[in-house]
Amino acid sequence: MDSKRVYLGAQVLNLLGNLPFYRDVVSARFKLWEGWCLGRPLTMMIFDIMEEIWGLSQNDTVDQNIHALKLSKEMFHTHARPFKTPANMPWSDFKHALSGRWETVGLMFCITGLSTEWLSEDDPIFQQHGSTDPRSLATTASAVSDICLQFCDGAGIINDIVCWLLMHQTTLLTTVYGDSDSRPWRKLGELTTTVFALGLHQDTSYQLPLYLAELRKRIMVATFTIDKILATFLGRPPLVSWRYCDIQFPLDLSFEEMLLDPSSVQEKILYLEENGGWNDEGTIRKGAWARISLFKSILREKVLELSLSYRVEDINRKVEWVLFFLSLSLSSDFLSTR
Repeated sequence: MDSKRVYLGAQVLNLLGNLPFYRDVVSARFKLWEGWCLGRPLTMMIFDIMEEIWGLSQNDTVDQNIHALKLSKEMFHTHARPFKTPANMPWSDFKHALSGRWETVGLMFCITGLSTEWLSEDDPIFQQHGSTDPRSLATTASAVSDICLQFCDGAGIINDIVCWLLMHQTTLLTTVYGDSDSRPWRKLGELTTTVFALGLHQDTSYQLPLYLAELRKRIMVATFTIDKILATFLGRPPLVSWRYCDIQFPLDLSFEEMLLDPSSVQEKILYLEENGGWNDEGTIRKGAWARISLFKSILREKVLELSLSYRVEDINRKVEWVLFFLSLSLSSDFLSTR
């Protein structure tokens, strides 16, 4: 075991002494916007796992540095274990598999850093003892998550949690350094190769438990969306092409509904299919935002094909096709088939 990595890991884990502050920041953000990729229940579960891993309260008298060093050694041992997700894997087993992994630590910091974008510097959260300003917190989160990714890369680890981490870090880098900086674009390259390696660009839902299949759909939609946003802003060719992907529209289900017993979930799915894939309960769920985002990104890619292409022959017909796609996509018949 590399002692330098162990000491670096201990420095990362030492930051978990501020877990209550990080949780407060993320909770404050959820009061404004819950997002549609992971959402509140899964995010709060990640914080619960971090508290279990850290195992210290602010009132404990244990030497925090010694504790972090010991914990770092243990995590490098457990981090190397395979991360397998069979089709019959219950949620409790998946949750247990998240524990003791550096990618989970990095994900928690990334989510915390991203939450600062929704809060002002004069928010009471940043005035309490032991807190830091939003900018510094986001920068620290970016650096820490990158270290965790280095640990994963050094061990040759690639899994769904690494993919979640890469997606959030790509977005965090745009927050910290701006869309025009080279770092978000490079990180997007890592993210796209990872989703391809994991097969998220294909429909593999029959091989996975429902909750993971749906989370994979949302991560793929998020990747596709980030790709189109950065490509549009930078005027560069997209890294993920709709032509070569079988990206599935996520089900309009809440995270809690994904974890229901199979018969109840099937009943929910049949209900959605009867309503064109959307719920008609008068609430916009996370699944709905993901579906809308995918639709917008498909259209954006078609516009990018026109704006970035040097082949201007028959441009009028191509524009008419994009407009036809737009009108077709807005029809209830098209949406109900997705």
